[in-house]
Amino acid sequence: MIAPRTRTTFDELMEHRWGRRIACSADVRITASNGVSGTGRFRDVSSSGAFIETSLAIPNLARVIVAITRGDNTQKEVRAILVRRDQDGVALEWCEAAEGSVCTGLGCESRCAASLKGEES
Repeated sequence: MIAPRTRTTFDELMEHRWGRRIACSADVRITASNGVSGTGRFRDVSSSGAFIETSLAIPNLARVIVAITRGDNTQKEVRAILVRRDQDGVALEWCEAAEGSVCTGLGCESRCAASLKGEES
């Protein structure tokens, strides 16, 4: 006997996040493999990826470089793949998972809600 299939939405299939989301408002610069570049702002970050509010037209599965200006005016670049687009921006999955503190590793700790509360992990 075959078990009945349950209906699964596309968004449920595409959910890859395994890290806890941290609200963040750091401004970023995005450069995509298709030549598109511009600015955006983190909505949230996790050890596996981030959501960036932007109006850039970047295709799904494009490789991107996200540049974050740290508090000391140095830049940190992180490589990612665009896994989802919606009307507010893009969801990215980091090419390498962050070790330790996500916000400290990205250099945006002064703009992350968890670090302001001392809850960052």
